[in-house]
Amino acid sequence: MDEPAALKLALPPDTYRCTWKIPNAEGGIDELAGDIHLRANKSPRGDVYGEIPEIWEPMEGGGKSADFPQEKDHPILTCNLVNGKVVTLLGARVFAFTSDRATVLARCALVGDPPSGQDGLRFDRIKIQVGNISSIFGVAPTRRTPLPAVSDDIWSVEREPESSQWWEDSGASFWMAYDSSLTAADPYHFRVRFSPVVIIDLNDGATFDEVLEQWLSPLQNIVSLALGKRQEVTFLAIGTRRAEPRSVGWSSKYQVFGYGLHQEPFDSTLKDVIRNPAVMDWKTDAKNPLEVLRTWSALREQHNPLIETYGTLLTAQPQHPRAKVLLLLQALEGLHGFENKEKEAELSLAHRDRRLEILNEIFSATSLSGKDKRFLKRNFTSRPLVSLDARLRESFSVIPDGVMSALASTSLMETLACDPREPKIKDPADILRLARNDLSHGNRGYPIQDLEEVAEILERAARAHLLRCLGGSQAAQANVIKGEGN
Repeated sequence: MDEPAALKLALPPDTYRCTWKIPNAEGGIDELAGDIHLRANKSPRGDVYGEIPEIWEPMEGGGKSADFPQEKDHPILTCNLVNGKVVTLLGARVFAFTSDRATVLARCALVGDPPSGQDGLRFDRIKIQVGNISSIFGVAPTRRTPLPAVSDDIWSVEREPESSQWWEDSGASFWMAYDSSLTAADPYHFRVRFSPVVIIDLNDGATFDEVLEQWLSPLQNIVSLALGKRQEVTFLAIGTRRAEPRSVGWSSKYQVFGYGLHQEPFDSTLKDVIRNPAVMDWKTDAKNPLEVLRTWSALREQHNPLIETYGTLLTAQPQHPRAKVLLLLQALEGLHGFENKEKEAELSLAHRDRRLEILNEIFSATSLSGKDKRFLKRNFTSRPLVSLDARLRESFSVIPDGVMSALASTSLMETLACDPREPKIKDPADILRLARNDLSHGNRGYPIQDLEEVAEILERAARAHLLRCLGGSQAAQANVIKGEGN
């Protein structure tokens, strides 16, 4: 049986007997027996047994009545487990099917201390583990030591002091470290294990939604970006910290259950780091992780097209190659337009002025009918035409070389290079324009393996651009383009 990770769960996923505390119509609390199902990667669910509060309504002339099923929303709902722990549900809804049986569904469950108030919880400490995050730490938790001989009297483990890394800014601090666990009581078995974690301390605190949107989601996406494949959130704890700076202690702490939280803490191993290389790490890269996380949030708030398209693809389920090619081309074209808004606005203004001059010259030199003039105005576009291939060429030029040459060697390029529809087709950017039009309008389909080959290269380009937008180094971008790492 595998030993548990050094990073410990407050509770493993399971079904627990509990006492529900449900507000009643009189402003009090009714305590009812039941169960709560705390599940990995799923929203929590509970069962309530007993007379459900706020079910019956008085009738004229006496008596009372109720309609079923009924439902009642509770922003915060709590239950006490038999083992003494308290579970706080956020966004709970109670569904009563009869007067003495109800089901509770909730957005998430916080296992730990009772809530401090009913006006919404705020947290100033976040502890996160994301899959294979060791790869971007850039440093192991122990120094390399020679393998001891069986005859040696002393075996030792020397901690790497630089394995605990700390950054801060005016609003928060970011700590990359390792939780450790030592097995020493057994005279026949000795083992030291390390679980990689990120701890974020906030000066002003944050709501639960802010924790997810500003910290958890960006961190998961950035780790997935660095490793080139989706990484799951294996652990999340939130709460309040002690007053001392850089203290590992908590004043209150909650383990969080909910969708996307897999409850599978892991220990770091050299084998996993080698098998899951990252194109960058925060030990050798000079970038402050706090700045990278804040940049991600800022790009999302600006509706950066790359974040809203390719950024969401980082943690999404795999897509069909046809859909992936179209999404990546949209992402690259959208990013080009987003980053060149001012330049394109100037070109549009100059184009409109020149168009008006030409139309005035034509109308003054000819006796066109009103119908012909309207036709000319309508079909002489008021905006300059900027094709996809031109945008792609410019887009590929601002990241390290290699995208165009990689595309040129794909089967799709060889197939369309001699397309009779466009005998003067020039390069991969032209071919991608033609393929995009075919796929978007249903003119023609292509073999899945050909599209997958192109999608892989386009994803490298999108990934390199996203690293660039986040301030990643040229070396990291080049690693992505060359397909090094993942």
